Amino acid sequence: MDFICSVRRCVTVALAAAVLPMIGASTAAASTSPSDWLSTVNEYRSIAGLPPVAEDPAMSSGAYQHSCYMLLNGMSHDEVPGKPGYTVEGDEAGNSANVAVSSVFDQTERSHVELWMTGPFHAIGVLRPNLVTAGFGKCDNPDTSPWKSAASLDVIRGLGAASPLTSPILFPGDGSTTSLDHFIAETPDPRAYCGWGTATTGLPLIAMMPEDVTGSVTASLSGPDGPVETCALWSGNTDGTARSILQGDDAIIAMPRT
Repeated sequence: MDFICSVRRCVTVALAAAVLPMIGASTAAASTSPSDWLSTVNEYRSIAGLPPVAEDPAMSSGAYQHSCYMLLNGMSHDEVPGKPGYTVEGDEAGNSANVAVSSVFDQTERSHVELWMTGPFHAIGVLRPNLVTAGFGKCDNPDTSPWKSAASLDVIRGLGAASPLTSPILFPGDGSTTSLDHFIAETPDPRAYCGWGTATTGLPLIAMMPEDVTGSVTASLSGPDGPVETCALWSGNTDGTARSILQGDDAIIAMPRT
């Protein structure tokens, strides 16, 4: 079982927090192959026609500490001083990160990243064109409950200056193929805005537009068997964190019901 929670993003692209924990112990294993998460992130950025990002080791250190904190205290962006594993660095990382937890011990880096890529509000953070550097940390502990693997991906502190888009950023990109084929889980849950409850849905499609999204938005999709029921989400029919992200990135989401 996996869960993810969206970074909290203001329109100014200032974000909220979560930080690194100190798990004593030999039972806490740090991620040792950052190239796996980084190659996965850059693979999906490439599908959207975006340049690769580089790792910032300091951000990865904070992300690791925050991931360990979540195993001890539950999934969150913020860390509470005095709780097990609290660190200032971890708290700062969590407030700038996509975060995820899993009941599977030693969940792979790729699995954590792909969970974010199937959740549109998290995927947008990975797909911002001005993301230059990122940090990732995964912590695993077979003795914690209910979560035995946690990951944090800092997608805020490595943002560079934004330039106006000249064309939409699409994910998946036009003509591309991907093994991702369905929505898994996300907070906020995009299905709630469609009135679909916990219905099974296909992979959310994302368009980040070069201009403000105003008025009403509709979307239509067709599959091998004809039209597919589709729900369009934009800043005008969402609220809270979802609205802030969609408005800040001029984004539209097309949710296909399967």
